[in-house]
Formats: sequence, structure tokens, C-alpha cells
Amino acid sequence: MKIGIFGGSFNPPHVKHKKIADKLLENGYIDKLIFVPTGDDYQKKDLIDGIHRYNMLKLICDKDNLLVSDYEVKNGLKYTYETLDYFKSQYPNDEIYFVLGFDNLSYFNKWKNYEYILNNYKLLVISRNDDVLLDFLSDYKNNIIYTNLEKEDVSSSEIRENLKSNRNSNKIDEAVKSYILKHDLYKENLYDFIFKRKSIRKFLDKKIENVDYVLEKVKLYSGVSNSVEFSISLKGYSELKGFNFARAPHYLVVSGKKNQTNLVNIGYILQKWTLWLASIGLGSVWLGLADTKYEKDTIIVIGFGYAAGNLFRNEEFKRKNVSEIYNGNLKFFEATRLAQSGLNGQPWYFLEKNNFIYVFKKENKIMNMFYSLTDLDIGISLANTAIAFENEKKNFEFVFETDSETLEGYTCIGKILL
Repeated sequence: MKIGIFGGSFNPPHVKHKKIADKLLENGYIDKLIFVPTGDDYQKKDLIDGIHRYNMLKLICDKDNLLVSDYEVKNGLKYTYETLDYFKSQYPNDEIYFVLGFDNLSYFNKWKNYEYILNNYKLLVISRNDDVLLDFLSDYKNNIIYTNLEKEDVSSSEIRENLKSNRNSNKIDEAVKSYILKHDLYKENLYDFIFKRKSIRKFLDKKIENVDYVLEKVKLYSGVSNSVEFSISLKGYSELKGFNFARAPHYLVVSGKKNQTNLVNIGYILQKWTLWLASIGLGSVWLGLADTKYEKDTIIVIGFGYAAGNLFRNEEFKRKNVSEIYNGNLKFFEATRLAQSGLNGQPWYFLEKNNFIYVFKKENKIMNMFYSLTDLDIGISLANTAIAFENEKKNFEFVFETDSETLEGYTCIGKILL
């Protein structure tokens, strides 16, 4: 019997992993395939516990000859030759094949005991480059099989980012996605940055190399409802107009309709995005009085880039007390208290009553004459609240409902379900 050993982090297992396994079995390259997820000692960014990666792989093993082993998960960091020797000891009368991509093959001579592997085992290479044989492999060509399978372009890091942002991805099996949601895996930890983030007024004169990726992240976040429409663009300092706004290497310009629902949703999305910026070492500043020179319907401009000074605050927040914005006993409303707003007015109040928390917007006719983004501010406060709920393992659900409750001097926006 020919047994394929398919190792990797599988963080998480996705459609490409499953398709490779199926094709190798269907086309007769091997008779059995065993997934071998790496142990937790494997130093890789965002690597979740091996037991979860093992369990998720079990969910996609839908054939008798498609298996998963916890050998490396239980035994920690192992060199490939050690893993292959282990499976040879388990299947002494069978042929052991090691499955890998051509990108790994190209530097295989850097692997521990690579010649031992090539002398004792066969490599099953996922590549159409069957006419390419690297010099250091020339003596082992009989032990290298090119599968002629097309390698699909699926990015595990992109899948993780989608899961962090909106808890969804079309590149993973539904059973795997359900497992991820059930166990709260790949969640974005923005909570800590609520207490550290500050508005950056001075930026380094340095461009972000992967700025397109940073912009695309905005689109991955969902609002508090599906009723959100906006467009984004990237601008430079010379393309903006306004009074005394911070000079940044990049500006995100958000345009769209300025109705209440849209503004609340946009504030919610952008707050999460700016907290995410802080989590990857980038500063930001909301510029409510800035505008573009040539575009209409600008809602908000956010400058962002590398901070010239401290990225995080050392000083105390200048905010209202919790009792001034919330009447209940939930301790984590401190995160809501720290939400920023135009002119630092914090124009919101959260009224806990009858298993709901009603969200109100403060009415201020004088302020409304020169400031039109109060609904955006409400969205910012809801984002902080949602992040705090999630940090406490509580479900956050907000519905727009303008006439459900009254409070003198305020207008009801909607309610959070408890």
C-alpha cells in the first residue's frame, strides 16, 4: 500500500487541502492519505492549539482512506524525517510518501537530514513543473513524483483575516466553520486596544507598503445591520481641503448617504478598523472637518500611517463617567465610556431596562448646526460596546428601533438585546 503523509499547520484546514487529498487518492498516486498537523511548538503567527486543528481535520476526513494523526500535536516540534520514520514504524510493509508543494521542494536541501529523507522515502510534489529538477535533487529523481495537479491559490492568512473580521469564509468547509464559531477561534482581539489607542497628530513621512491590503480590511467588517452603503478611496494630503488637519501619509475617504442608519453602520465599521490599525502598529486620526477637493458625498476622512511618537496613550482619557452614559451594572461598559466622538461630546446614553439596553442620541440643536456626524459617533460607541460584549463571551445584537423607549433630551436609535 502507498501511504501519503500530508503535513502542515492546517491553520485552518481549507478547501485546497481537501482537494489535494481527494485528487491524490482519486488519481491513484496513493492508497491512503494521513493529515499530520504540526505541534504547538511550531513558531508560526496566529497558530491556534493543535487539538483544534486536529479536530477540524477530522471533520473533513470523509473517507476510510483519509485520516488524520495527532502524532506531532502530542509530541511537539518534530523534524520531517522523524515523522516519516514514525509512520514507517506503524506501516512497516507499506511505502511512505511525503506530500509537499514545489515551493517547499525548491529549498528542500535546507531541511534537516534531507538526504536521508530522499534515500528512504518518496516525495509526492504538488506541481505542474514536472520538467524542473533542481541540481541537488538530480541523484534522487526516481524518488520524486510530480503529481501534475494544479496548485490552487488559497491563502490561509486571508482566510484567518476574513474569520477575524466577519466570522465567515467561503474557503473552508461548513463543518469546519461551525467548529470555529463554536470554539471562538480566530477572533480578532481588539478589546485591549480600546484602552490604549489614541488619535495621532504627527505621522512619519513613510508610506505603508501594503496599503491596498489595509484598505481592503475596511470592506471585511460588517455593520450592526445589513443596511450600509459606502465607498472608500485613498487620497494624499494635496487632494484634501479643510482647516488645520493632521498631515498623514495616507487618507481614507469614506463617501455615501448621510442617513442615520448608514452613518451608524459606518461609524461602527470604521471604529473596528482603526482599532485594528492600532493592533498592527499603525496610528490614525478621524478628521471630521476635512473634505476632498473633487468628490461629493464625503462622510469622513481618516488619516493613517506610522506614528511619529508614541502610538499608544500614557495619559488618562478625558471622558464622562460611566454613570453619565449608562444606568446599569455591566462592568464592561467602561469600554463604551472610552469611545471617542466629535468635539469629545459623547452624545449617547445607554438605558438598561426589561432585558434590553436602549441606545439614545443626545439632542443638541446648536451643535447640530455645525456638526453633522453625531450618528457616526453613535456607531463608534456601539463598536466599542460590541467588542466588550464579545470579550465577555456575550452575544451582541443591535436593532434599529426609534420609537421603542423615550428619554428626555434624547432620541432613541435602537436597542441591544440582552
